[in-house]
Amino acid sequence: MKPDAVFTFEQLRDTPTRYILREHTGAEIDAFPAVWKQECHPHVGERYVVFRETQDHHRKQRYTHSLSLDKNRVVTGLNFIPEFPCLSWGDYLNDAILIEFSEDWTQLILLFFKGMKKYSYLLFQRGIAGELDEMAEADSLSTHPVND
Repeated sequence: MKPDAVFTFEQLRDTPTRYILREHTGAEIDAFPAVWKQECHPHVGERYVVFRETQDHHRKQRYTHSLSLDKNRVVTGLNFIPEFPCLSWGDYLNDAILIEFSEDWTQLILLFFKGMKKYSYLLFQRGIAGELDEMAEADSLSTHPVND
């Protein structure tokens, strides 16, 4: 199964919680990512997301980290599991998101699957099992005509 959109971000060195968009392929996602609007900011007009530890003061905190946009608009909450410390899953609006960080946490890739919000954890499980790659290959084989 192929994602509908792929966003690749790079961490800004001067603001370690901000990741600036470097590449986007596929569908547009409503109101995503944020756009720097401050005229005096060196990255004005560029698109970004914010990744940080959750600062929830409730005893029953559900997520350890979050992705957000401007004005603290949360995209999704994230948890990481020890076996896959740089991978996670979430959802935005009606879409599922698979999240992958580089080992040094300077690169961030977001895979969006439109209309799959309910299946984000299942997609994550299939992704770590390598099944998404197999499904994507099968999709591409079935969509290309075979010459006899």
